Amino acid sequence: MMGTEGMAFALVDEPEVVRLVFEKLGRLIVASDRQLATMKGIGALRQGDDLGFKTGTFLSPTLMRELVFPIYTQMTKVAHDAGMPFVLHSCGQLADIYDDLIDNCHIDAKHSFEETIMPVEQFKQKYGKRVTPLGGLDVDMVCRGTPEQLRKYTREKIEKCFGDGYWALGTGNSLTDYMPIQNYRMVLEEGLKVRGKGG
Repeated sequence: MMGTEGMAFALVDEPEVVRLVFEKLGRLIVASDRQLATMKGIGALRQGDDLGFKTGTFLSPTLMRELVFPIYTQMTKVAHDAGMPFVLHSCGQLADIYDDLIDNCHIDAKHSFEETIMPVEQFKQKYGKRVTPLGGLDVDMVCRGTPEQLRKYTREKIEKCFGDGYWALGTGNSLTDYMPIQNYRMVLEEGLKVRGKGG
C-alpha cells in the first residue's frame, strides 16, 4: 500500500503512521481468517507475503518483530484453535527470522524456496523437525529441463526431503502459465512412484 520507498521514508518521518497501517491491516486479515476458519472445506489457513529478497529481509528483524509477527501470531492462533495448520508463503532470504517464525509465530509449514538462497533440502535439514517445507523444485528446471534431468532432479529432492514424510512435492514458487504441462506431470509421476512404494 505504501510502497517500499514510501514506507522507508515513513518509518523515519512518520513511524506512527506505519504502525497504524500495520494494525489496521492486521485486524482485517485476522478477521478474514476467523471467517475462513468457520467454512467447510477449508483445511488450512495461509499468508502470502514476500518478507525478503535475495540477501535479506525488506524490514529489519527488529521491525518485523514489532510490526509483522504479532499479526502472524494471531493468525496462527486462529488456525490452531480451529484445528488447522498455518502455512506461510514468502520469498527471500529469511535466515535471520526463521526462529521467530517457527518458535514465536508458530507457523506449521513454509513455502517458497530458491536454489540460490537456500535449497529446500538444506531448509529441511536445518528446520525440518520444527516446520514442514512445501515444494522447493526450481521453476526454471521444471520448465526447461530435459526429461532425464527433470526425473533425476525430482528424485533427488524427494530422497533428500521426504524421508520422514514431512514434505510436500511441488515447485519452489508458483506454477507458471509457460510451464510445460508434460514437465510438471513428470514431477508428479516421480512422486507417485514413491507413494506406490509405501512412501
